[in-house]
Amino acid sequence: MTTQIKIIVGALILALSCGGTWYFTKTHYIDKYEAQIAKTQSEHDKKVTDLTNDKLDLERQLGETRNEIEVEHNKAIEDLNARIESLRRDNVRLRDPGASKTSCSAPRDPGATGGSSDGDEATGLLSRQATEFLWDFAGEADRTLEELRTCKRWVDEVRRINEEHRLKQEGK
Repeated sequence: MTTQIKIIVGALILALSCGGTWYFTKTHYIDKYEAQIAKTQSEHDKKVTDLTNDKLDLERQLGETRNEIEVEHNKAIEDLNARIESLRRDNVRLRDPGASKTSCSAPRDPGATGGSSDGDEATGLLSRQATEFLWDFAGEADRTLEELRTCKRWVDEVRRINEEHRLKQEGK
């Protein structure tokens, strides 16, 4: 064999071995990275599933809490309205304990008092119109207070549920 043929054969062997090495190395790394990508995708899918389940659980828990609070709120408002109506039905009138017939500087016309009699003034009873106004005002104040209590309870429940969820996440 001549030197030229030896060089050509050597170059061919070198080219084939480099090409083969490159091909098998490339295949190895592609397989390795594809396996890593599949593993990462699997972990990602599991986390997404877990987070979705947690989200659905929180939504269910908050929905149940909202319904429970709403039912209790509506019942409390109905009770308040019933109490005010009961007082009205029983013709309960309010009175001003500081009022007396002698506290007025000018004589009053019985027709100008809104239908109150001298006996009403002597005992300090307010007119029916004033009593109705105050019952309405008290009812509105009680309903507003109940709404504030409901809001406070809702905030407390959301904080409690959030804290439970945080502790659950830390435990994972």
